[in-house]
Amino acid sequence: MLMRSRFPPARSYPTSPAPFAPADLAVRQPASGPAGRTNSNGLPFGLWRGLDLPTLERLIASLQIPPRSISLQDQWRRLLIADVPPPTGGNAYAHFQALRLEALYRSGLARETDEVLAANRAGSADDPLIAMLAARSQIGAGRRKEGCDTAKRMQNIRREIPKSLRGEAILVSGYCAASSGNKPAAGLLAELAREEGLKPSPGLAALDAVALGVRTDLSLPQGQKLSLIDCRILELGGATPEARELVQVAAPPLLVAVANDPAGKPDLRLAAGEAAARINAYALDDLAVLYRSYVDALAERLARGWVDDAGEPQERIVDVVWSDGRAPAGDGRLPPVGSTVNAATASYTNEIGARELIGHWTDDDFDPAKPALYYARVIEIPTPRWTTYDAVRHGMPLLEGVPVGIQERAWTSPIWYIP
Repeated sequence: MLMRSRFPPARSYPTSPAPFAPADLAVRQPASGPAGRTNSNGLPFGLWRGLDLPTLERLIASLQIPPRSISLQDQWRRLLIADVPPPTGGNAYAHFQALRLEALYRSGLARETDEVLAANRAGSADDPLIAMLAARSQIGAGRRKEGCDTAKRMQNIRREIPKSLRGEAILVSGYCAASSGNKPAAGLLAELAREEGLKPSPGLAALDAVALGVRTDLSLPQGQKLSLIDCRILELGGATPEARELVQVAAPPLLVAVANDPAGKPDLRLAAGEAAARINAYALDDLAVLYRSYVDALAERLARGWVDDAGEPQERIVDVVWSDGRAPAGDGRLPPVGSTVNAATASYTNEIGARELIGHWTDDDFDPAKPALYYARVIEIPTPRWTTYDAVRHGMPLLEGVPVGIQERAWTSPIWYIP
């Protein structure tokens, strides 16, 4: 039952086709080079032949992003990162890069966004639109100084940034102004955002609060998702939503940023990663890595579950006892126990960990009037993963991107208390 509460069922989505699917592009575009010529992704070199940039922009705007199919999401990712000539029309290179970056961002493909930015830095480094998109990604990833330095390449938002992205550009500049303590600039940018017709958002309200030094309504309008840049502005004022609410209202880029934050709380990172994976914004391989990092943060712990005053199930994890003289860090998290796994021989030793752990814990928050449950869980030291054993046994190289070791978990049957 606890497992079901931690891993809710996947959502169901409509099965009716979208008005346009990115897979259509792969089958209807003829190659522009010699017959059969493809790029490194196996897609036609003339992938975008027959499309101009305005048409491609309209098609991308009509899509539900991220796609609600795993296979379609993979094809979508391949289309966006394909190293092929851009469509024709206008300032083709910079415009096309901006379309790709915006689509990658909306899809939650943070790693691919960084790769495209790095690969095309020389060709579009001075383009203000590319600079804005790069700054947004850098700020979203927690690299404030780098992002705000990049944002300085935007000199005139109204002239340089298309209307569809002008609001985001204003919020990026507003974030940088607020983070540097420039209250007048933050206020002016908030007014500019309203003049441009930007919808009310918590980030915009937070800019007002910073500029005027007052409290304001930071609530999210019904049905609106919390964007990554909005969340970063809220963080400046210490007004980030509670963890459960954050995961429920976060847009795909924000879910991915929370899941990838190495300084984040393990439970929040895992919840965000699971939520992102359910909408295909987070790769299953990345989710597996997240599970392993979550396990790394554990020791022998006691899990306490109860029902709050609103009737909602709650859970709290308590470290009870651990090995090797480790001490919790300032955030209360234990450092990993370490690893003795030898990838070359697929072996390990028992030099770390403990043969036996004994401890006790008292629940100071126990309420005899409310139902509760308790169970214990313990984490094993790292041992070789089966792929490591197979690689050594058959003299094969280790799989790239696959960990050499795993940590097994055991848990007890729960103790149920019912008043």
